Amino acid sequence: MGRPATTVSAQQIDAALALLEAMAKKPKTISVKELVAKVLPKIQAAQAAGYSLENIAEALTKAGIKISASTLKVYLKELSGHAAPVQVKQRPQSKRADPSTVSAPAQTEIDAK
Repeated sequence: MGRPATTVSAQQIDAALALLEAMAKKPKTISVKELVAKVLPKIQAAQAAGYSLENIAEALTKAGIKISASTLKVYLKELSGHAAPVQVKQRPQSKRADPSTVSAPAQTEIDAK
C-alpha cells in the first residue's frame, strides 16, 4: 500500500512561504577560514606589497574579523597546500653491530687450551 497523500492548508502554505522568505533575507555567515580562502588573492597582494601577516591580521580585526597573525599563517599554509607535515620522532638506531660485519674474536692462549 502507498502512503496517503498529505494535504496542507492555505494558512500553512503562507506560514511556510514567510519562513522561507525570512531565511533568504538572513545573511549567511561563513567561518573565518572560509573568508581567508575567499580573499586569499587580496591577502597575497598585500603581502607582495610588503605588509606582514601582523599588519593584515590587524586590518581584518579592525574590520570586525577577529584573527591573529599566527592563525592567519596557519590558514594560508593550509590553503596553499603547504601545511607542515607531521613529524614522527624516530627512535635512535641500536648500537648493536650488524652481525654480517662482525668478525670472530681473536683466539687467546686460554681459548686454545
